[in-house]
Amino acid sequence: MNGVRYAVVLAALLPTLTATAQDDVRPADPVVITGTAFRRLAQETGLPVTVIQAREWRRAGITSAEALVRSISADQGLVGISAAVGSFHAGRSEAGLRGLGGNRTLVLLDSRRLPNHPYTSAAPDLSAIPFAALERVEVLRDGASAIYGSDAIGGVINFVTRGDWRGVEASASWRRPLQGGGGDEQRVTLAAGWTDPQDRYGLLGVLDERRQQALPASERDFAASGVNLEHGAIKSSGITFPANVSQPGTNVSANPYFPACRPPDSFSLVPTFGQTCRDDFALSSNLIPRNRQVTLLGRASMKFSPEHAASLAYLRVNTETELSNAAFPLSGLSMTPASPFYPGAGITPAVAGLNPARDISLTWRTTAAGKRVQEPISVAQRLVLAFDGALGGWNYNAGLFASGHDTDEFYRNGFVRFTPILRAVRDGSPVFLNPFGDPTPEQAAVIEAAQIRGRVIEARGRMNGADARITGKLAETAHGPVLLAVGAEARRETYRQTFDTPLFNEAFGLPPTVDLSVAGSRRAWALFAEVDLPLAKALSAQAALRQDRYSDAGSTLNPKLALRYKPGDAWLLRASANRGFRAPTLYELNQPQRIAPGPGLFNDPVLCPGGTVAPGGVAARDCRQQFNLRTAGNPNLKPETARAFSLGFVVEPSAAWSASLDWWQIDLRDQVGALPATPLFADPVRYADRFVRCGQLSAAAANAIAACRGAGGTVDARALAYLEGSNDNLGRIQTRGLDVELKARISDTPLGRLSVGLLGTYVDRYRFQRERDGVFVDALGRVTDSTIVLRWQHTLSLRLDRGPWAATVVNRYKTHYEDQNLPSALLSPSYRNRVDEYSLWDLVLSRQAGQNWQISMGVRNVFDTDPPFSNQNFLALANYEPRLTDPLGRSIFLSVRYAQ
Repeated sequence: MNGVRYAVVLAALLPTLTATAQDDVRPADPVVITGTAFRRLAQETGLPVTVIQAREWRRAGITSAEALVRSISADQGLVGISAAVGSFHAGRSEAGLRGLGGNRTLVLLDSRRLPNHPYTSAAPDLSAIPFAALERVEVLRDGASAIYGSDAIGGVINFVTRGDWRGVEASASWRRPLQGGGGDEQRVTLAAGWTDPQDRYGLLGVLDERRQQALPASERDFAASGVNLEHGAIKSSGITFPANVSQPGTNVSANPYFPACRPPDSFSLVPTFGQTCRDDFALSSNLIPRNRQVTLLGRASMKFSPEHAASLAYLRVNTETELSNAAFPLSGLSMTPASPFYPGAGITPAVAGLNPARDISLTWRTTAAGKRVQEPISVAQRLVLAFDGALGGWNYNAGLFASGHDTDEFYRNGFVRFTPILRAVRDGSPVFLNPFGDPTPEQAAVIEAAQIRGRVIEARGRMNGADARITGKLAETAHGPVLLAVGAEARRETYRQTFDTPLFNEAFGLPPTVDLSVAGSRRAWALFAEVDLPLAKALSAQAALRQDRYSDAGSTLNPKLALRYKPGDAWLLRASANRGFRAPTLYELNQPQRIAPGPGLFNDPVLCPGGTVAPGGVAARDCRQQFNLRTAGNPNLKPETARAFSLGFVVEPSAAWSASLDWWQIDLRDQVGALPATPLFADPVRYADRFVRCGQLSAAAANAIAACRGAGGTVDARALAYLEGSNDNLGRIQTRGLDVELKARISDTPLGRLSVGLLGTYVDRYRFQRERDGVFVDALGRVTDSTIVLRWQHTLSLRLDRGPWAATVVNRYKTHYEDQNLPSALLSPSYRNRVDEYSLWDLVLSRQAGQNWQISMGVRNVFDTDPPFSNQNFLALANYEPRLTDPLGRSIFLSVRYAQ
């Protein structure tokens, strides 16, 4: 494995390194490091904390919080802006330490938690982080529910903004992919700080704007089509233009324009899809959506005396994302023989086997309405009033906070109302529509009138509360002071997601009585204590205990014990054991019933077994389709619980180099979720009760689902109405692995001062149970359900300093893994795929010009490496895994920074 070889070679080189000077980036003064309440230097803690300074990510050309988090080897997050197209997460991005998902990684801003994104209330959005205002990021690679409460199972990421300073700073950056076609990025930042001569008052202001253009799939050869015969992968839809037709009773399923169809979007493939046409929807998607972010941070501080201070900070982040996807798919349409466009009636070619006296069913993609364009607009705000100081030998810190995250989603184009389209196709009201050919001006006017434009979804999340803690010396022992910290926290969380029911239901063929809106609120209280106890001259212990109580999820008590053994300056041993928990989100508890197309393309195991249409089946409805998934909340959910252990050592024989190795293990129980579609279709016999047919529903309920509606408005009882996917407490997740961190500085080389760093993570186990007490499924190094956990990934950096010049080379590496290999997405089992390793190299050259100017330029993805092929079936994008890779290709960037 190349990644492991990098680590071994670097480890072999480290003992030979010597230095006479170093570029020390550690804080000069003690600070409160993530994972403890006590103020101390980062290197003095026994915690596995990685600290990344702002100058480090500027040197690497990183321009967003998402990109920064993805450079952390312990992160295996799968929710990001590149995966937003065709999904229901409004362009948000999440962290995901240890591959446990964004909802099990606690994200803090200045040591206080952020509200979850209001879409599904899943996890905080990294887009809401004021990236340009950050001073450093601290990553705790250990459980910390005993310190911070819910969500801190996989670890904690604390984004720390810059403190008070005096001066003015302006910077601008630009990035452009050399392949062209879009994806260009620009950023402008202005910052100013002021403190009075006595250092009693301080003001800070930061204003930042970042823009990125969309990158269409058609601009990248590897992703321009879902039809990949070389790899035997076909990602397509049976809802296409010209429309496919079917007729119950005659078992006809075909297209009047077969085999020509309507390239490039519509194509045929015999015998895989019979005489139907398929839609290559990946061709019409954007690999990266257009996005814009504006950040405003303001802070005022005042010292009442040398021991007491207060500050007031306001943060606002506005984010706009434009998601563009293929034209709107309509199913459940019917056409009568009275239509002039009925196949064989003179305008549309005949279809063999049709009974011309009977109605037909249609699946039609309304390309005349244009691509679907959604625009989620988010506003994240936070106001914090904080007090800190010292009183009677004890330090105190207290605060009041109010935070919110609002998202409004607008349909800009391409979404159409079902009812007026149905009436025009079936009844000719006001004119007959032609689903097989280009519209006349009169027909185009009908389609345009059916467009849905406006705000369709309104989501609001709020988190308000107060916290306080005191820290100080409890006693003095022969081995040092006993430190104590005690604190409390109280907060109120509210969540509301409101749908414009008439518009949304018309778009997706739902009856007007169905309301998918959801709302919930709760209160949470916590008491916690932490003790730092010296046990011997070189041995100390950290013990913490936290009691959390939720008004809707009960109470939980979580302890943590950590040991630190440091017999000298050269090395350190550390170990910890802790219990963590995650309270179910308000969405998981209160989500109403929702029936909507789920991710992935599958074959109905009854009507299209193995991809072959069975008697009574309809190819365009039952084969390689997105089937409906019924989701719903569960007010009886229990909190998830976890037990975690870690053991590690740090070696630092000199200021020139250091190395750390940490083993970790997490056992999560009662995971909250729903069985995804992949295992259901893989074993339809075992999960037969989760396949709900139209005949099992009432007539009214079946008529409300487009997949159930046949020709003439009849219900096809055999059709698959939906899969059952409501929330529940499922089984366990077990994972373990090793983190390695290496740093070295060589001062005396012919070319200058060389610095080397490696941050890598090796996962030894990742397995889970799909249901309580079920069989463990090995998910390590392979796509399983919706999970991808890589065995090894790392970030390797080499930096050379010579006078005012500096050159940095960065390698971002991810190891290979077994692809999804979904049978319904492959032409045959012989096309099973292993996704190749992914290794990108970046080069940055920077120069310090005088005291005030810094100029950086470089190339990201120097060798123009495309993402490796993947047959993933989760997202609308094809031929690669957008959750793990970058589609831009080689790009150049330039940044200029002025500071005074």
